Parts: sequence; structure tokens; C-alpha cells
Amino acid sequence: MTEYNYDLLVIDSGHGGQSAALQAASLGKRVGLVERKPYLGGVSLQMRRLPRRMTIIGGGVIACEFATIFAPLGGAVSLVDSHDHLLAYLDEDIQQTLEHDLLDMGVQLHMQTRVKQIERQGERVQLETDSGVNLETDVVLYAFDRDHPAPAGQLPMAIYTIPELSYVGNTERELQEQGADYVVGRARFSETARGQIIGEERGFMKLLVDRTSRALVGVHIIGESASELVHIGQMAMYCGASVDLLANTVYNYPTLAHCYKNAALDCLQQLQG
Repeated sequence: MTEYNYDLLVIDSGHGGQSAALQAASLGKRVGLVERKPYLGGVSLQMRRLPRRMTIIGGGVIACEFATIFAPLGGAVSLVDSHDHLLAYLDEDIQQTLEHDLLDMGVQLHMQTRVKQIERQGERVQLETDSGVNLETDVVLYAFDRDHPAPAGQLPMAIYTIPELSYVGNTERELQEQGADYVVGRARFSETARGQIIGEERGFMKLLVDRTSRALVGVHIIGESASELVHIGQMAMYCGASVDLLANTVYNYPTLAHCYKNAALDCLQQLQG
């Protein structure tokens, strides 16, 4: 029996395992990686061919991310989830836009639906649901993790769907539950020169601002580079800056970051009304 001496032994070569192994190796550690498959990679990398039909069970982050990976590649993707809406904890406008984008990609959404039985028949899989809909597919993907929202505050979150989305702070739903007095500033990517250049038609940004203090209390973005843009709002919130700072800041041109100025000016117009 051969013995090995490692500083770190990683079991499973999925995305997290590979990241840990590479990070440790870059620090000069002796790293071993154990994988039961004859090749490395997570669930998507272990597919030798693109499935013609895929059914995803779940309606959270990973389910939506995988749906927007495979649907644009030409696969017929169905998503089955027991909830009323996907990612219901998101800002409502962001969530609805994501659902519409999924439908436009051809993803079939079976909401308020539970899977009763799964049966493999040769190269095919049959799924029976409690809604009476039976699905035939080539691949079934269970995706139930990463579904919990982060607590409201200054911790940004991103979901890498197509389009990607990101947020920091409160949603309108949370502010309404708190009885807060706030205004909403909106800016569409298509209203900026950069958005027009890259053909970004649906992306947009929402700023939530406390009416009394004029402080930024929430930033919600969907579209190209949303996970990068959110950090401007995060820093403004961290510094306790008012919406006036975002409105008076000079941004590079043309950039999507200019949406902060447009949305902030929208807020100021309401605050002065």
C-alpha cells in the first residue's frame, strides 16, 4: 500500500474542492486531491455530452444558475419547485425580471409543484409530479442549497445567472414591514451610452433611500456586471453617505456605473417634491 504525505488532502474535485486545492498549492503546500471519477470537475464538468433535456429540481440560486447555463446552449430545460416564485426573497422587480428572462430562454417553470416519483428507464428519466404533469428528461439535477438570503446590512450578495444580479441592504418589502418612509430611484442600463453600446436592454438599478436622512438603505441591480456595480452602493452605505453623493459624483463615460447618477437624481427629484 502506497503512503502519501500531504499538507492538505481535498476529497471531491468540484468547484469548491478545486479552488481550495489551487489556493493551497499557490501558497507552497503539498496538496492531494481525491476524486472517484476518472476526470476532475463538478457536476457540470462530469457530463461527457450536452443533455438534450434537463430537469432541475429546486428554485434557488444554484437551480437558476444552472438553468441559465444550459438553456442558452440549446438544451430543453424544465425547472420544478414547490414555491410560488423563484428566489422570492429578492426585490420583487428583480425577481420578476429574472423569471421573464428564464421564460424567454425557453425554460419551462413548474412552480407550486412537487416531484412524487423518479424512475430511470434506460437512458431516460421519468418524473411524476403532484400537479399531474409527467416529465421525461435525460438528466435530473437536484439543486437545493444556497437558497437562503443574507441578513440585510452591508454584505453584498450576487447570483450568477444570465443576466447576473446583485444586491446589498434592504428590499422594499422589508422597508414596508418596518414602516419606513423611503423613496425609490430607478435607472435603466439602456438609458446609458454604455448600455446602448453593449445592447443591454433589460438591465436596471434600483436605489432605496430613507426620506428623512437621505441615506442609501438598499441597492438592487440586474444585468451586465451587476456583481461589480453593487460595490459602489455598498461603499456608500458603509460610509453613511447620502444619496446626494451619488448624484454629484462624476463617473467615467461611457460606463454602466453612470446608472448610479441617474437613479440618484431620480431619488432627489422625489425628495424635493
